[in-house]
Amino acid sequence: MLRGSFHPGAASLKLITLLQLWRAKPLEATPNLELDATHLLLRQIQEKLQSCQETVATAESCTGGLVATLLTELSGSSASYVGGVSAYANSVKMEILGVSPEDLSRFGAVSDTVAKSMAAGVRDRLGATYAIALTGIAGPSGGTVDKPVGTVYCGIASPGGEESVRLNLTGDRATVRRAAAFAALRLLGQKLGIENS
Repeated sequence: MLRGSFHPGAASLKLITLLQLWRAKPLEATPNLELDATHLLLRQIQEKLQSCQETVATAESCTGGLVATLLTELSGSSASYVGGVSAYANSVKMEILGVSPEDLSRFGAVSDTVAKSMAAGVRDRLGATYAIALTGIAGPSGGTVDKPVGTVYCGIASPGGEESVRLNLTGDRATVRRAAAFAALRLLGQKLGIENS
């Protein structure tokens, strides 16, 4: 698990509140752009990566490319974001990202193990310094007792290895997806040592 002050359960409401700043509209359309928490975090991530000559890649299932969209909102993002894989189907997770069929069968696509494997796979294949992976159940269907709707695993791969966090999010499908994407950015920020992320 990632170390730090990020607590998924307690942070859900805060994440959803922050997401209202940019929900359903591009960052460039947001008034008072410098006050936008999302824009600020994206800028900090971009500057941190570029100052260290490091890069990030993404592998997304339930968010379908939302993190990639955010990481490319700012001008100059090509210097730090190398690309991503929208791995919605298990076949893509296996064939493109190298996720083990045995792990998918044993743990399920929505799991700590698969999130870490997705992150490691996209990092290795795209040659990035860091990688973010998201796999979860955005709803409204698909939930179980053990993994209800809103269960999302975020994997982070870095030169030091792979880690993951389980997010327990609430809201409709769009809210869960957006909250998961923003949570992934916060986790990346923490990994990069960005304060208040």
